[in-house]
Amino acid sequence: MTKLSIITINRNDSEGLRRTIQSVITQTSKDFEFVIVDGASTDNSMQTLFDCLQVPETNQTTHGKINVNGLHVLWISEPDTGIYNAMNKGIRMSSGEYGLMLNSADSLHDERVVEHILPLLHTDDIIQGNVQIEKNGIMQIVRGYGKTDITFFEALNAQFLHQASFIRKDLYDRYGYYLEDYRKNSDTYFYITSLALGNATFRYEDVTVALFDMNGISNNEAWNKIDKEEDQRFYREHLSPRIMEVWRNGQKKIAFYDTLHKHSLSWKLAVLLKVIANKF
Repeated sequence: MTKLSIITINRNDSEGLRRTIQSVITQTSKDFEFVIVDGASTDNSMQTLFDCLQVPETNQTTHGKINVNGLHVLWISEPDTGIYNAMNKGIRMSSGEYGLMLNSADSLHDERVVEHILPLLHTDDIIQGNVQIEKNGIMQIVRGYGKTDITFFEALNAQFLHQASFIRKDLYDRYGYYLEDYRKNSDTYFYITSLALGNATFRYEDVTVALFDMNGISNNEAWNKIDKEEDQRFYREHLSPRIMEVWRNGQKKIAFYDTLHKHSLSWKLAVLLKVIANKF
């Protein structure tokens, strides 16, 4: 069984797809498979795919596979019902024990990412690294949830980085695939279902996996309203009132800590009081 599948979904983002494909096929290790799911793009995406992979004209069809310098690549181009329908399609097409979702326009951080990550893909169900973003002209490393374990409450509130998460494929059989009737945060809800409500294991590795495109749909301010509406719907449909009460109380605690952090003297005093209290 293949250890890793990198899955890319795309629709009408020819240049973004080019960046993603180039970052994947130039990896020093070819011991993985690359799955590309295109949503029947009407731009030049499929020709970009064929050019990047050097697919012969006789094989330039809406679905196929090719070996690129030892790397097994397969693709499909057909209509889908949305982002998560395309993601689920890619997961089902894949054969890897673990999968990484690297959407069109995102790219692997450097050519040795797969080489570095393959030895780490064992035991734990979800292994997460870092992403790099450009903000105000400055490159920044985002670590998301940067701990090697996770509690129930933390799984409800942590920031997870989908582009840097290696997810064991059988988790989807155990906890369900991405909810396709949500437009934005179904990946976040998967983490909640598998880590907070389920018993999946988690590990953080301080490895920068991907360059995240800040112009993508998940970073569009116009989606903020949808974001909030879908959160409320998910909590209402999938979390019990008792769990919601725990979550609300936790949110209050986080807000309190955030307020203290803004005032360094207050925070230092709070830490000092905690140290004194622990001694008695």
